[in-house]
Amino acid sequence: MSRLDFLTKLNQLLEKLEEQIECGCDGGLQKKRRHDGGDREAYHFLISLYAGTSNLSEQKLKDAEGLLKCFKEWESSCQSYDMRLANVAIRSCLEHDMYEEAESIFDDALKRTKGLFFKAREMFMVFFLKNHRPDLALKHMKAALSEVKEIEWQPDQKTISAFLKYFEDEKDVDGAERLFKIWKQNNRLNSNAYILLLKTHIAAGRLAPEMQQRLEEDNIEINPELENLLDRVSPKLA
Repeated sequence: MSRLDFLTKLNQLLEKLEEQIECGCDGGLQKKRRHDGGDREAYHFLISLYAGTSNLSEQKLKDAEGLLKCFKEWESSCQSYDMRLANVAIRSCLEHDMYEEAESIFDDALKRTKGLFFKAREMFMVFFLKNHRPDLALKHMKAALSEVKEIEWQPDQKTISAFLKYFEDEKDVDGAERLFKIWKQNNRLNSNAYILLLKTHIAAGRLAPEMQQRLEEDNIEINPELENLLDRVSPKLA
């Protein structure tokens, strides 16, 4: 494959990503959300592109190293940095536990583009929670929220589920309260935030008689699920 063909395929990839991934080149957030399969398709597209520029075996090309090499080739010659491609590379590196490589890509992206960075930060959150580093996951959550103050962004359900699983498994009420505080400081409180907090209290075997009042003060509507959880952490006196 000639270098011209290589760059042509990269342009085709960018067009595919434009249709599939929420975050555009200008950092805006498209109103219509799309399925997360976009990143997976982009990954396979990059792998096939890299295959055309090398003589490595098909098995080798399945490794994140192949994608990383292709990304670095693009990064070294690109005139306009595209965070969507960086997200694809970061996701692949983290899925293969290549944290240092993912961190390097992200650090370079912070210097070369204005973002948005919340998709990459969510990947790091999930990675750190799986590796029992909630402090670093919370750091990325706080940074992501500070970067998206002007748009109505909420963490992806996969990210929320990762926090919930960690806090429940570790019975980490203090950690759940730290996350809750970050959300509250950034006006992101909703019923899901309280569900996470209440489930963590239940997993830890802690009562929380003040929860009813906290919900009312935060103007959170008490749905049936919240009511059931409240009964378990703040049982009514007979």
